[in-house]
Amino acid sequence: MKIPTPSRLSLAILISGLLPTTYGFAGDELVSPKEPVIAYAPESPWEFEFELYGWLPNIVGDVGVKGLTSQVDIGPDDVLDNLNMVLSGDFAIRKDRFGFFGDFVYVEMSPSFETPGPLFGRTDLVLEETLVDLKGSYRFAEWDRGWIEAIGGARYLKVGLDLTLKPGLLPERSANGSTDWWDAVGGVRARHHISDRLFLSLLADVGGGSSDLTWQAEGGFGFFLTETIFTSVNYRYLSYDYTDGGFTFGADTHGFVIGLGAMF
Repeated sequence: MKIPTPSRLSLAILISGLLPTTYGFAGDELVSPKEPVIAYAPESPWEFEFELYGWLPNIVGDVGVKGLTSQVDIGPDDVLDNLNMVLSGDFAIRKDRFGFFGDFVYVEMSPSFETPGPLFGRTDLVLEETLVDLKGSYRFAEWDRGWIEAIGGARYLKVGLDLTLKPGLLPERSANGSTDWWDAVGGVRARHHISDRLFLSLLADVGGGSSDLTWQAEGGFGFFLTETIFTSVNYRYLSYDYTDGGFTFGADTHGFVIGLGAMF
């Protein structure tokens, strides 16, 4: 008996049944399947930033407790030589245009310095400060490499003083005490990336409440060591004009700030 010759269609059916189902025919030609589609999870809308820093300040102005007041002029060398404890850092959280950020500084030092004029010999000072800065932000301008934000919130300062004026023409006098207060503050901050690794930053605010006036300005640059880790060098100027109940803190604190942080 003669075996019938299979038609082209029957051969195609046979071959297609033997081939993996991911292949097919286009006309008479075998074609490869489409590349698989991989679904990636969208990037998180949240952004986080943390930084630890050291501040080497000059402290210039008038400080006083219980009516006893002295002029101070403390340089970075005096701070380093007489520093008992320091802890400082900041953080920022943002989603879309809205954010929240804060700053914390705790410092305790015990400098001694010459007192202007002949009335007293030297001034021995034990100074303890706790600064907490909490602000909200709204990003009202943004471009490919930078942004500007309006900021507003509150600044808290607690100051402890132990002040001793050594005898000169007048006998030794001493007083100690502490107080704390809140001020409302508002301003702007901005950042601009010069390159993928190098960026410039700026912050300025002003306010008052318990203080007659408080303001600060800070600016500098940062550099990304890795994709998320960065270092920064800024110059910060913080000013207070506060007098209440025999306690005086009319001082300007300014100097270089060096930090190490992470952004993700």
